[in-house]
Amino acid sequence: MEDKYGNRVSLELVHDAPPLRIRYRPGQGDRLVLAFSGVGQSTALDSEPALEFFRSASDGGQNHVLHVTDQSRSWLNVPGMAEAIADTVRAVADRTGARRIAALGNSMGGTMALLIARFLPVERVIAFAPQYSVDPAIVPEEAKWKRLRRMIAPYRFPAVDSIAATGQQFVLHGDSDEELIHALRFPTAPNLDHFIFPGHSHDLGGNLKANGAAARLVRLGLTGTAADFAAAARAEGAISRAEFERNRPAGTVPARDTLQGASP
Repeated sequence: MEDKYGNRVSLELVHDAPPLRIRYRPGQGDRLVLAFSGVGQSTALDSEPALEFFRSASDGGQNHVLHVTDQSRSWLNVPGMAEAIADTVRAVADRTGARRIAALGNSMGGTMALLIARFLPVERVIAFAPQYSVDPAIVPEEAKWKRLRRMIAPYRFPAVDSIAATGQQFVLHGDSDEELIHALRFPTAPNLDHFIFPGHSHDLGGNLKANGAAARLVRLGLTGTAADFAAAARAEGAISRAEFERNRPAGTVPARDTLQGASP
């Protein structure tokens, strides 16, 4: 198996029921990290998305890691997929003695990380550029992944319209139009820290990886305080979503209730 950088890795396949595959990488600590893959470079359904967050999720072997890939690119909407992931997590946690669960992902993977927190006692979620929804009835202006969206029926999770009440969740978006149609639809919650990175688009995760910031943010998201994470995000140019909405010129940011009520 290769990660997205072409590195050969040895992982244990602990769930193999396509389109869902879950691979386990052992660690030494008591934290189990779920690393969700995004859509990947190819959207061909006979291909499998490459592994993501291979190095940062493991943190030098400290964390146990489950790499979760959805070959169908369903944003967790395949019937029974969420339960299959949760069952596998519980089995691996029992086997390894892991007591802490975290989840992270980029794009589709970020959306899946946020949604899985409804099924498991996830302590930390880190989502880079997640979609609020890919349902055309909810986000009609979303132009990406048209073919994949049409193949999802029904939408079990039409949107990330609520945030799990437990755990700390970090969401990061760019400020391009394609990102704001998702970012500004996200709900607010006391345990959700939502950051906007001006000058970035959907490639935010890749940009942060390129300069080493993604690994720092992942590490702080997993083990640091919310204040630590916020300071690191701000060092990379981020502002809070509340600050972003407050400082944008009047009329350039649609009201949240207008966005959430959009229809085709």
